[in-house]
Amino acid sequence: MHWLEPNPALERTIKILETLSFVSVIIMIVSGLGLYAFMVAQAGADPAQELKEKLHELGFLLLLCALMLAAVVPAVRYSTRAMKRRLGTDGRNLYIQLNDGRELVVPPSELAYTHRAILYRQYSMPFQTGKRQNIYQQGEVETWLAPLLRQARRLNALQGFKHQWKHRDALLMWSLAAGIILGLLMILMSRSGKL
Repeated sequence: MHWLEPNPALERTIKILETLSFVSVIIMIVSGLGLYAFMVAQAGADPAQELKEKLHELGFLLLLCALMLAAVVPAVRYSTRAMKRRLGTDGRNLYIQLNDGRELVVPPSELAYTHRAILYRQYSMPFQTGKRQNIYQQGEVETWLAPLLRQARRLNALQGFKHQWKHRDALLMWSLAAGIILGLLMILMSRSGKL
């Protein structure tokens, strides 16, 4: 039994990315609230009607920005969780260690894969990032996974998307939800004349 060795540089980057995404959202939301409170305090107890309207517009814009930022956090979380899943093999089957510690033993014939990830039911196990950076040490995928993948179904990007959609892959679902929320908020902002 061999567990693939992760790329240590990428592991550090993932930990930093998780922390930064959460902390930056909190900092930006708190900063926005602070800015709004400052502007309201500067306006005084009884501001003119035009200034009140501008403050409401600012509050609305800051609220939309906070929602946009908050929508990105789950997508980042599920992306990093997918990259943390461990893969191993005994030469016959693929072993998948999930984030909660459970292990799945999967025959290669039940797997599908794209140029970047292995797909099994609702689980995606990337072996490359979007920028083609290896998640595992040099040679691990070629030595240990490639022989198994000869028995798996090769999918193009669209087929991979359909597979993930069919099985309600959490990474895909949260990424789509974040994209839809961001798109709707952008439309709302542009229609209200604040973009």
